[in-house]
Amino acid sequence: MLATLTSPTFWGKINIKGPDDCWLWLKGRTGSYKGAGQYGRTRLDGIADLAHRVAYKLSHGGIPSSAHVLHSCDTPLCCNPNHLRTGTVAENMQDKVGRGRATGWPKGVSRAPHQLKNEHKPKNKELVR
Repeated sequence: MLATLTSPTFWGKINIKGPDDCWLWLKGRTGSYKGAGQYGRTRLDGIADLAHRVAYKLSHGGIPSSAHVLHSCDTPLCCNPNHLRTGTVAENMQDKVGRGRATGWPKGVSRAPHQLKNEHKPKNKELVR
């Protein structure tokens, strides 16, 4: 697989280890909400993108327009092409629930914090875990 990795500038920003290990992005990151995992942030051909998506594009080719790039390792900073696959939003949510990462708002509340009515807004202490 390494023969297909053609962007030394991009791959130089990753801590590349063995083929089964997570390859962690070392540069810019996205913000996080409630301590959720941060993703690597980069550019490909002048267009901003997430690092794991760029890793997938460089190693597997393009990403179908309706697809997301999912991590089999549950490590948002991982850019190891062996840990990445395409999937749907529904598959990503199934992974999240199946792996016990589904935390969220009280049952029946499905809005962003700025959209919640006061009685449903978590206290500041509850946002930071």
